[in-house]
Amino acid sequence: IGVERAGEYYEYKPMFIERLPIPEITTAEEQPFGKLVNQILTAKAADPLADTGELEADIDLLVYKLYGLTAAEIAMVEGST
Repeated sequence: IGVERAGEYYEYKPMFIERLPIPEITTAEEQPFGKLVNQILTAKAADPLADTGELEADIDLLVYKLYGLTAAEIAMVEGST
C-alpha cells in the first residue's frame, strides 16, 4: 500500500511497511542463499552477460519455502494465474 508521487515513484508509510511479514532465519537457513548469490556474482564477474536465470530461480524457490507458499500462491507470484 503506497501513494504514487510525481516522477512515478511510490511513497510507503512506515505503518504499512512495519506490517510486512519478514521471517527471521537462522544462519543455517541463510547459507544456501549466500552460496547461490556467490555463484551468480562469480558467473557475472567472468561474463557480465552470463545466464544466471537457473540460479536466480533456485533463490526464488528458497524464498517460497521460507514463506511456506503453496503451489497456487507461487503461480500467482510468478504471474502464471
